[in-house]
Amino acid sequence: MSASHRIWVRKQLKKVKAFFFTKDVLTFLVFLFISTSFWFVHALDRPRETKVNIPFVVEGVPADVQLLNKLPETLEVKVRDKGKNLFRYSKKKITPIRLELTEEFKQDEGIVRLSKELLQQKVLATLNATSELLKFSPDTMLLLYTHQHQKEVPVAMSAVLQPLRQYQLRSVDFYPKTVLVYGTKEKLKTLDSVYTEKTIVVNLKDSVDVSVPLLQMEDVTIPIKDVMVHVVAERFTEKKMIVPIEPVNFPDQYAVKVFPAEVELSFNVPLSEFAFVSPQDVKVLLDYRSVQPNLAAQKLVFECNLDYITNVKVKPQEVEFLLENKVEE
Repeated sequence: MSASHRIWVRKQLKKVKAFFFTKDVLTFLVFLFISTSFWFVHALDRPRETKVNIPFVVEGVPADVQLLNKLPETLEVKVRDKGKNLFRYSKKKITPIRLELTEEFKQDEGIVRLSKELLQQKVLATLNATSELLKFSPDTMLLLYTHQHQKEVPVAMSAVLQPLRQYQLRSVDFYPKTVLVYGTKEKLKTLDSVYTEKTIVVNLKDSVDVSVPLLQMEDVTIPIKDVMVHVVAERFTEKKMIVPIEPVNFPDQYAVKVFPAEVELSFNVPLSEFAFVSPQDVKVLLDYRSVQPNLAAQKLVFECNLDYITNVKVKPQEVEFLLENKVEE
């Protein structure tokens, strides 16, 4: 933009600014604001009509009852009231209509009818006292149902539990271990267990309770949504010890000499168990049934009944041995 154009633009902006800040224009704007406010207040005080969607919830359906049709989640309600009162419907959270139907499912199968009178009573209870109910939809409902078969099945854990670094899991327990499920006879016949979702829970340490969701299944009702898992994780450390090699399953006529005769074991163990693990708790075996005749060095086998020992390393992993005929006395 050239210098002359910039000068011209500045002049025009000054003229516009001078116009809007004159006394007459400011007075006009003040009166415009006041008149608009009066119009808005008057409009809010006039009767108007509007539609309100009220959430609709059915409660008390027993776990063994299967609903065969789906009810609407909201009722569309048309009301008349002053504008300022209708404005409140958009500003506040509308209380849901809740119907308690526990006593309605006495037969093996049937229909529960929700009458217009019942629904109207519930709708009026949620409206402002000043509001006039014009109509609502749907104004009647039919709820079809049937009773399901039941079966108690075990809960299977599919969640992945990962302890914090330098911690290991000592115990994992969950409750409930079984759950009563509902469905058709054919569906339950093939159902052997219910599973938790494949949730990954990380950084576990010490003693902690974790809620793990159950995997919901089609055409099967599971009354509970999750199981409570109790996890105990403990800090571990490394322990080393020298253990003799024990030859097993060799023919009785042979005396076995192993080279070397001992190995070094290293493994992770919880701090609380460190002092109690001894060489008598573990075994390093040279098993004759696993001997490969064409190999000089043979692999060793580690055995231990302590489930909290992990990450076991045997050094060396392979040894040589010599068979000698026993001298008969």
